[in-house]
Amino acid sequence: MFDMPVSAEAVRNAVVAACIAPFLVACSDSVPEATDQQLLEIIGSSSSFLGSDSPLSIPRSAVECVRVLSGLDADIYKDMPAEMLGAFKTGCRQEFAERLKDESRNPLGFTLESFENKDLAERITKLKETSDEANRVAAEEKREREKAESLAQAEAELEAARAEYRSFVASIDDRVSTAAPLCDEWLLNQASAKEKARNSVWAYRSAPEICKEATITQIRALAGKHLETLVNQTIKANSLFGFNKPYYGNASGEWFDQQMERLNADIAGMKAEIAG
Repeated sequence: MFDMPVSAEAVRNAVVAACIAPFLVACSDSVPEATDQQLLEIIGSSSSFLGSDSPLSIPRSAVECVRVLSGLDADIYKDMPAEMLGAFKTGCRQEFAERLKDESRNPLGFTLESFENKDLAERITKLKETSDEANRVAAEEKREREKAESLAQAEAELEAARAEYRSFVASIDDRVSTAAPLCDEWLLNQASAKEKARNSVWAYRSAPEICKEATITQIRALAGKHLETLVNQTIKANSLFGFNKPYYGNASGEWFDQQMERLNADIAGMKAEIAG
C-alpha cells in the first residue's frame, strides 16, 4: 500500500499545507499591534483622586490577571488548589470580557485569548510601571496647581479685606458727621423728657457712644492699628494659606450702624414719652 502512486495534485497540497501550518499557528497566537495608549484604553482606568482628566493607569489586579492567564507566574501559583485558581482565572476573563465588548475601547479586536500571550503580559507589566509614574507626576502637578490656586485665593481675600477696611477708615469722618445732628437731637429730647417728668426713664441715661468724642478718638486710633496689621500681613506657604483678620470691635462699620439704629430708636422713644 505504501507503493501506491500519488498524484501530483496531492503532493502539491501536502507541501502547501506543510508550508502554511507554522503560519496558521502563529496567527492563532497573534495579538493585535497596539500602542501603549490603546492598551491603556482597554484595561486602564482613571485615578479617583485625579479625576477623569488624569492619565490612565493599569490596576494591579489587571497585571495579576494577565500574568496568571499567560502562565508567567505559574511557579507562584503552582500550589494553589485547581478549583481556586480556576475561579480566579474565570473572574479575570469576566472582567476582560466586559471591557473587550466595548468597541470604542477595543477597536483593534483584542480577544480573551490575547491576554494569554506572555509577551503581552510582560508588556502590560512594564506599562503599569510607566503609567503609575505618569500618575505620580500628574498627582504632584495637581498638588502644586491647587497649592498655587489656594495661595492666589488667599492673597485675593487679604487684598479684599484691606480694601474694605481702608474704605471703612475713610468713612469714619462722614459717619461721625452724619451722627452729629442726631446726637444733638438726642440731648434736646432728653432734656424735654426730664422737664416733663423728673422720673422719666430717660433722665439718667447716657448718650450713645457714637456721640462721645473720647470714644470716637479711640476708634480712630484702633482703626489705624487694624489697617496697619492688614497692610503688613503676608500669606505664608506653610500657613494653610490663611491670614489673621483682626477683631475690629467698635472700629467697624457694623458698630457705627448699630449706634445709628440706637440713636434713632432712642429719639423715637423719647418723642413718644414727651407726646404722651
